[in-house]
Amino acid sequence: MIKNLYYFCFKSQNGKEYRVDIGQRTDENIPADQNIAKEIEAGPNPVVIEWGDTERLDTILSSSATLQLISRENMEFYDLFHTGIKDFPVWIRSIERNKDNPDVITSSDTVWYGHLDSELYEEPFNSASGYQVSVTASDFGVLDRIMWSGKEEFTSIWQLIRGIVREASLEQLRYEVNCSTKSNTITNNSELNVLEKIYVTGSNFHSDKTMKEMLVELLKPFSLKIMQRDGVIYIYDYDAIYGNKRPGLTSSYAGPGTTENDIPKDNFKEDVSSLGFASNESTLSTDKLYNKVKVTFDPVMEDLTLLDAEVSENSLSGLIEKKVIKLDVASDKTGFTLYRYESGDAFVSGSQEYYRIDPYLSGNERCGVYYPDLRPVTDFSTLNGVLLSVNRHPYIESGLRNKLRIRLEMCLDVRYNPFEDASINNDEGHWHTFNGKNNITYFPVNIYTTDETGKVKDIYQNKNVYGMSSFAPDDGSWNGNKLNAGEAFFAWYDVNDIKDSTGCGGFKYNSPMTGRYEDGKHITDRMIRNANKGDLIPLPPSGGFLHVEVCGPFQMWELDGKGKHWSPFTEFNLIGWLMFGDLIVDVVDENGKEIETYKYEHSAWMDKNVKEECALDTLFGSNTKRYTPAKGTLYYDLSSKNYQVLDTFSRGYHTDVPLEKLLLAEVCANYGVRANKIECTLKRVPEGLGYYTVHNPFTQLDGAGAPERKFTELRRLWNLATGASEVTLCEFRNSDYTFENE
Repeated sequence: MIKNLYYFCFKSQNGKEYRVDIGQRTDENIPADQNIAKEIEAGPNPVVIEWGDTERLDTILSSSATLQLISRENMEFYDLFHTGIKDFPVWIRSIERNKDNPDVITSSDTVWYGHLDSELYEEPFNSASGYQVSVTASDFGVLDRIMWSGKEEFTSIWQLIRGIVREASLEQLRYEVNCSTKSNTITNNSELNVLEKIYVTGSNFHSDKTMKEMLVELLKPFSLKIMQRDGVIYIYDYDAIYGNKRPGLTSSYAGPGTTENDIPKDNFKEDVSSLGFASNESTLSTDKLYNKVKVTFDPVMEDLTLLDAEVSENSLSGLIEKKVIKLDVASDKTGFTLYRYESGDAFVSGSQEYYRIDPYLSGNERCGVYYPDLRPVTDFSTLNGVLLSVNRHPYIESGLRNKLRIRLEMCLDVRYNPFEDASINNDEGHWHTFNGKNNITYFPVNIYTTDETGKVKDIYQNKNVYGMSSFAPDDGSWNGNKLNAGEAFFAWYDVNDIKDSTGCGGFKYNSPMTGRYEDGKHITDRMIRNANKGDLIPLPPSGGFLHVEVCGPFQMWELDGKGKHWSPFTEFNLIGWLMFGDLIVDVVDENGKEIETYKYEHSAWMDKNVKEECALDTLFGSNTKRYTPAKGTLYYDLSSKNYQVLDTFSRGYHTDVPLEKLLLAEVCANYGVRANKIECTLKRVPEGLGYYTVHNPFTQLDGAGAPERKFTELRRLWNLATGASEVTLCEFRNSDYTFENE
């Protein structure tokens, strides 16, 4: 609910009246007859709205409104700037009153809406009362201080954009969308806006972006701009408005009860000169040119990790035990402190506890999952089900010969202090037995993919590898049709000494799943040597959300050197430590080696006599090679959540090309030919987006019949009291550009 705090009204020099309201968001339910704002006094320039300095390539055309208030008592408005960044909305409206009863407002139109910004507060501290206070509100500015948090499921570009705008608390404004980008793959493309039909999956997003940065990344590949003006959030591109057209507009965008016919279709009905110059200091200049332009879509962003499940220390709660572990049982020096907790994040299911290790002289700082009582079994005929599962599920594509590498960090140990060498006082005898007899440790796991509804699609199996009589590795396969524990396994062993050493002790990662040991053979397989840490599995046959679950109990096997005979080692019951750390899923090549990241690059020359180049990077784009770990792949819902990669688009002259090439065309069209700029002060400004035609002197220069030159605002400083606006205008063009030297 909005609590009404203050308001003031004023008239401009041209007789137009405005009302400014300042409110406060509250959970309190205030009766309407009590929710009455206090009238305050404004200064001689009550409101100045500025759309700041931008360039034609800029995506977010944010704005701010500076209010000039009169503080009747010392620090009257100080409390407006000591709470949240979205707590105090500011609403500026133009109003008309009833001629017979001026107290009655007959109509009002939103001019601007935003929220007070505490970082832009300024109060003179030299008078007790009656002094001017400058307060500033912004619209999209708050998004710079809110971090992005994406959802794992498929979400349309349009849903994400609206979600970010809601984070800016601009929900009172309606939308007008003008997107000319199309795709022949999308059905009913001419009737529905393309942003509604293009999906991305948030599971592969990077989380180090702010909401504002993510809004830029969502709009930039489509050459779209976003701006608030006159109560409307405009989302548009130059091509859509260049010919006075508004394609793709539906009532769902325009707002409740608003139809396409209610929106003016002619943005260029007025020449600049018809708006009236308020100053004789207007100037004509030219904007920059670029030598060449390069657009890069980096689908991997130098990071091939699809999942890194790590328990956060801040998530731990319900302390069970604090235990100090010495360097050994006879030492008086602390090795580390173990904290056991009831709950934490990253992993779910099972009856596990959580732990935190604070090192002093032993080990490393870490958190994870703790099992104090789990013991090995002689066979897997009876399994206890899921011990833990990862609560994040990255989306992975099929195709290519890359593989997934899954690494699970585990501490399985018999020593008093698992992070110090075995000694007389650190279970040397137990460790010797454990090290020689526990040559391979197996944990059953579930690895499978689901669709967006949670329905299982593909199940990974490698249980045939577990039963092989040779020590040759095998990929396993995605042909399971029933989700049962024991269909797949992880294995821990020492790749350098499989026969006489253990793969456990302290924290160790699993190694590639393999068959049983044959006497006299050693591990020479290249895949195992390259992988070392982690298990390699092929990509699933179809795209889906990846699930990884660890089941229990587990087995320990002794390789006794008697040909193909080996026996499970279960009689040892002095296991003191069983803990899991991080679980990491990344993409490697088919031999387990790191792969080079791939970037899509498109470039074109514009003017080789110019020095400066233009380089643009995008997080979303056309993944034409179906690159598996791509984080910005665009999808189309073919039918009933059956998503397919969408990689070709059309706009104007260019058809069925990667999205990056359309962005390339926009840059070339607008920065490959010299564009004129005008700086002037206008007596009034047009409504809506703020686009202009300039008849003189260009009609004379261009000749009869030449298209009128069209200009966009790069800056507007609008003083509502005088009605005048300082504007910077720049010529713009659509992207019907022919590449000569790509």
